[in-house]
Amino acid sequence: MNTVEKKRLIIFIAIAFGFDLLMCIPMWIGYKLGQDLSGFATAQMTYPACGVFLGYLLFGKKEKKIPRISIILFLIVSAATVLVTLLPVAFTGKISYSVYLILNYILLAGNLIAYIMFWACGKEKRRRIGLSRNNVRLSALFVALYIVLFYGQMYISLILQILFYGADGDIITNFTMSIFNVGYIRSAAFLLAIFPISFIGYLGEEYGWRYYLQPILQKKYGLRAGVVILGIVWGLWHVGLDFMLYTRESGPQMLVRQVVACIAFGIFYGYAYMKTKNIWALTLIHFINNNFLTIGSGGVINPEVIQNNTIAWSDVMLVFVCCVVFWIFIFAPSYNKKNKEVVLSEYPLFAED
Repeated sequence: MNTVEKKRLIIFIAIAFGFDLLMCIPMWIGYKLGQDLSGFATAQMTYPACGVFLGYLLFGKKEKKIPRISIILFLIVSAATVLVTLLPVAFTGKISYSVYLILNYILLAGNLIAYIMFWACGKEKRRRIGLSRNNVRLSALFVALYIVLFYGQMYISLILQILFYGADGDIITNFTMSIFNVGYIRSAAFLLAIFPISFIGYLGEEYGWRYYLQPILQKKYGLRAGVVILGIVWGLWHVGLDFMLYTRESGPQMLVRQVVACIAFGIFYGYAYMKTKNIWALTLIHFINNNFLTIGSGGVINPEVIQNNTIAWSDVMLVFVCCVVFWIFIFAPSYNKKNKEVVLSEYPLFAED
């Protein structure tokens, strides 16, 4: 790792992890005040990409053509998201709902403009920062495969609940009927349609984790160990959300559950990125994972369903077993040691110049 690469890594760590920990302070204040903390999750998702983008702007070659306007716009939208998140904490009882709503509409517009700018900047500029739309057909297959696996793990969970928790056998029939319900399908289509106005957080994570950190860890620790280490880091990165948003009563269990899930997801996500080199495909997969979880009975979208949950250690084991559909990808030939040099040489991060 040369001097420039080390400087970029320091910037990445400072923003993705340092700023994340710093934001836990106002999150804790909001937690004590009983406020909605979902904005902190949205803002946090942008930090990894911000760390990478700032590295490009601060330690990049001036003559190198990169989409600077698009990058700066991404950073502005991220900063605005942080601001909107902090306003209710800083001005409790002094900011009207209408003002808060207007600010959120501005963020949606910022997402859309940033999305357009990333596509309008040109192929060469996108290629230089690893945002090319590579292997489109293969990427579409991976997105479709993920949807199958996403629901596959849910069916495994239902079967385990019947076998070991005495759940009624009708839960499988009811679940099947619910996901093929017209309302459910309509809600899923709606969520996919709003991707361009809500993509920044998902690109924020996938660009930071898969495009940037995964190749670095795989280069140092190997293809398999690299993605496992990344999964652990990715899971621990959620610590503030795990104790103050996703649950308020079972933080340790939620954190372990998060790490288990992130390792499993990271194995599949890492494999998909190794095969496609398309960070947009991973961004869409991440978007589907987070948002399809919010579709409830009758197709009603309820983001609060992932908040303030209570889980037991048995639930952690359940998640571990259900994630078998993702764990198995660690045995994929692409993760073999003999493929290390080939895989690394094809990563956009290592071919940026």
